[in-house]
Amino acid sequence: MPLPLDEKTIRGFWRIPGNDRKLKGTLSFSETKGIRLELEDNFYPESYSVPPSTRYHEVILGDSGQGAFSLYGCHEGLPDFFTGQCLCSADFVFDGVHFENPEKLVVKKTHVNMSLLHEWAGKTGFTIEGMRGERPIRVTYDHPDSVRLASTSDCTINIDFLLAGLTRTRIQREISLHQVPRLRIEFNNESAWPDVWRKLGRVQLFLAWAVSWPVQVQALDIFTAATQLPIHTYFRTQAYDEIPRFIADEDMLFTLEDVSDGIEGYFAKWLEDEIDIFPVLELYSRDMYDENHLSLELRYLSLIQATEILHSRMFTARQRKLACRLEDMFDIASKVLDDEKWFDGKEVDSFVATRHFIVHRNPDYETKAKKGIELYPMCQTLRALIDLHLLRWLGMDDGNIQKLMRRNRHFRKTLKKP
Repeated sequence: MPLPLDEKTIRGFWRIPGNDRKLKGTLSFSETKGIRLELEDNFYPESYSVPPSTRYHEVILGDSGQGAFSLYGCHEGLPDFFTGQCLCSADFVFDGVHFENPEKLVVKKTHVNMSLLHEWAGKTGFTIEGMRGERPIRVTYDHPDSVRLASTSDCTINIDFLLAGLTRTRIQREISLHQVPRLRIEFNNESAWPDVWRKLGRVQLFLAWAVSWPVQVQALDIFTAATQLPIHTYFRTQAYDEIPRFIADEDMLFTLEDVSDGIEGYFAKWLEDEIDIFPVLELYSRDMYDENHLSLELRYLSLIQATEILHSRMFTARQRKLACRLEDMFDIASKVLDDEKWFDGKEVDSFVATRHFIVHRNPDYETKAKKGIELYPMCQTLRALIDLHLLRWLGMDDGNIQKLMRRNRHFRKTLKKP
C-alpha cells in the first residue's frame, strides 16, 4: 500500500543475508520522506574502500518488538565520518515476513485496491426507493457477484465487491456504507515477488488505459502458502493531481460493461503477449503518468516512437519509413471509423518533419514542423491513434471500436468531431 502520510517508526536490529553482523537502527517511512533506515553503524565498517556495488542490498532483514520486516531494493549510503552511522533507503517494506532474496518471497494470492476501479466496474448492489422528504425511504443491498477478468496459464484475476463502513450502536442516528471493489489475483503456482510486481504493473496500466486517467495502487496485501494472514506491503507512489470521484462513460475509453463479452480474452492477451507489445505500453504509460512533468517535445517523441513500434508489431517487421507507417495506420483508422476524412493524409508530412526537427534540429524540416503549444493536438491525435490500434490488437471488432471512439469525449474534442 502507499506509504502513510504520518511517519511510522520501527526500532529493531537489522542484518543483510549472508552477513552475521546485526545493527541497531530505526526504520521510518512516510509519503513525504519515503523509506529510510537509520543504522548506528554500517554493514562494512572495516574501511571506506568497499566497492560501490556492495552498497546496494536486494534485501535487509529486521526484527523488532512489532514483528519481522523485510526491506527490498535497498541502497546503503556512506557512513558518517565521525560516528559511523549510515542511512539506507528502500523501495518496499514487507511487514511480517523474512526472505533471503526476492525469488524466495513466493506469492500465492494478492488483494489489490486500485483507484477508479469502482468507476470502471460500474456495479453496485444498492437500491434506493423513495426520495428525500418522502416516508419511508427504503435502502436495500444485494451483494454483486465477483467478476472474472482473466484466466491465464499462470493466474486468475477477479473483481470482488466488499461492503465497508457498517457500524452498530444502540441508537443508529446515521450510517455510512460504501461498496469497495478489490482485485483478487490467484496464482496457479506460487510466483516470485518480482514477477508479481511486474504483473501488477500490467494490470494497473490496463485499468489506466481503460479509464483514460492515471490509476494508483491504494492497498496491497500478499499471501503465501505458509502464511494465512496477509503480508502488508508498503511502497512509495508517484504523486498525482486529485483523483476524480466520478468519471463519465464518455470520458473513458471503455468500461467493463462495454467489453464484458470479451474481457477475459482481452485481459489475457494484455498480460501474456509481453514481448511484442511491452515497448509500446512502456512509452504509452510514460506519456500518461508523466504528462504533467514532460515537455511537449518529449511527449511527442514518446508517442511517435510508440506508434512506429506498434505498426511494426501489427503490420510488418520490414523496415519502412515513418511516413509509410503513419499512412497505413491512419488509413485503417479512417476505415474503422467509417470516415475517410478523419485525417488528412497530407499532414503526415508535418508529423514526420516534427519528429525529425526535434531529434536532429535540421533546418530543412523547420518549416513543416510544429512547435510549442502546436504539439499538444498532435500528441492527442497520436494517443487516439494508438488507442484505436491497441483495441484492434486485442481482437475487438471494428464495429465496437467505432462505437467506443465516437462516444469518447476527448476523441471528439481533439479531432473537432461533433
